[in-house]
Amino acid sequence: MPILSETHDDVTVLTIDRTHRRNALDLATLEELHAAVVAAVEGGSRALVLTGAEGHFCAGADLTELEDVSFTERLAEVLQHLAAVPVTTLAAISGSCMGLGMQLAVSCDIRVVDSPARFAVPVAKLGLMVDKWTLDRVTRMWGEGAARHMVLTAAVLTDDDAWRLGFAQERGGLDTALELARRTVALAPLTQAGSKLGMGATPGPDADYAAAFARAWASDDLAEGQRAFGERRLPGSSAADDDRRRQRPQRHGRRRHDRRTGAGPRLAAGLRRRRAAAGARRLRPAGLRDGVGGLPSHTARRGAPPPRRLRRRAGGRVRRHRPQPGPRRRADHR
Repeated sequence: MPILSETHDDVTVLTIDRTHRRNALDLATLEELHAAVVAAVEGGSRALVLTGAEGHFCAGADLTELEDVSFTERLAEVLQHLAAVPVTTLAAISGSCMGLGMQLAVSCDIRVVDSPARFAVPVAKLGLMVDKWTLDRVTRMWGEGAARHMVLTAAVLTDDDAWRLGFAQERGGLDTALELARRTVALAPLTQAGSKLGMGATPGPDADYAAAFARAWASDDLAEGQRAFGERRLPGSSAADDDRRRQRPQRHGRRRHDRRTGAGPRLAAGLRRRRAAAGARRLRPAGLRDGVGGLPSHTARRGAPPPRRLRRRAGGRVRRHRPQPGPRRRADHR
């Protein structure tokens, strides 16, 4: 079967397995992918992860079986359904992500990109066109400049470009995508589904989004979130769980006190700055430590040599050292 489906902990992983064509899709595989998405959502999955087998996400449509525009019309229906499912969808991308692979990637909510990866919309090379929905999604996910670059010049972008331009939300492989999917499962489902409607809606009033907004504000998830905020705990956990979590020692993080001085964070930072400033002054020539215009202050005033006993405190102030008085020695006149 070219589409493999596995479900664990309310997360379904759909893997495109047509490695002999670098996971390019034909019509039969497209229909199988659509059926797998429908089955996962109807089966209660809270997140979908779409990926490809053996290092390639999807190299596009299988052009050896592409005969007419009917494939493109059916593809548009499958993509719009994938983008509209009421659960969070993630694309775990590596290797080739071109043409139809790019369309699958922009249909997902979140993209996790591994290295190396290559992205392209090579319609200008093939004399084809994609639907306006795809162009709009590519422009929104990549930015208009990068979208025009790929569509009009058939440019191939890399995983570094995807990260730099915001197309990728996380860097990593399938494990990273699964970890992110498991985190989304623990969140409020009505909020996620309603927010997807709002982000996908066209500007202006939208009845479906208004209805989803009302459902979220009337849901038990909102009441639980408010209770958890008032009780200073995570939603869905008990106060005892949060107490145990707070009692765990923090292995990583900022130290509360300076080791050398025992001072608090602010005082310790001030001491470090003063020590650094004093060290920088000691590295300068003696004649340039004080005064203005390269002359020491005592030379500018009197033209006299510097006093022998000058001590410098941290912070830039200068004081004259006065020796402590001691017992006087009697002069021997004999």
